[in-house]
Amino acid sequence: MPIDSTDFVQNLVRIAGTKLPLTLRKDVDALTGATQSCKLLIEGLNETLPIVNSLNKFRDLLVKMPAE
Repeated sequence: MPIDSTDFVQNLVRIAGTKLPLTLRKDVDALTGATQSCKLLIEGLNETLPIVNSLNKFRDLLVKMPAE
C-alpha cells in the first residue's frame, strides 16, 4: 500500500528554510520503512546550500573578469 509522504516533504521544506544542517530523528521524523530515503533527502538538502553558495561566488568572479 502506498504511503503519502506529502506531510513529510512539506515539513522538511519548511524546516530546511529556517535551519540547516538538518538531522534525521532530531529535526525531522523519518517515514516508517523509508528511513534511508529520508536520510538521503536530508543529506541532499544539507549539501545544497554550500554548493549554491560556491556557484554564486564563481558567477560573481566571472562577472568581475574583464572581457578579452
